Amino acid sequence: MLSFLGFNDQKYFDSGLMADIYPIMQNDPEFNEADYFMNVIEGFSYKNKLLIFPIFYTYWEISVNETLSPKLAEKFKQYDKISLREVFELYNGPENNGKYYVSENTDAQTALDRYINTYVDFEKKECYFNTTEFIKGASKN
Repeated sequence: MLSFLGFNDQKYFDSGLMADIYPIMQNDPEFNEADYFMNVIEGFSYKNKLLIFPIFYTYWEISVNETLSPKLAEKFKQYDKISLREVFELYNGPENNGKYYVSENTDAQTALDRYINTYVDFEKKECYFNTTEFIKGASKN
């Protein structure tokens, strides 16, 4: 498996059937950590093993057009980083009140895919969809 896309079932990680890529990297004289974003690679590690080598990653850019709503832009500037939940809260807040749009590729399904581990504990096989946080966020989208 070379890409993480659609692959988040921890039973495969715990099965012992997947190779740890860290020893392969460490034993390869051609592998130079300086050529890679190691923080991205480390972000894919699971229980100190690298079972999936990320072949690409994407920056998620979130911005506000301040010419449309200076109040919304000012509120947006308070964040050093922002989650999709906070984007939806700004979208539904009084500064915007549904007047302007969130990009068409940002919707409830995208947010759930991106933050699935917030609502599903794959190890315990438990879901947390019946929470105020999830219901409040889902009902706004």
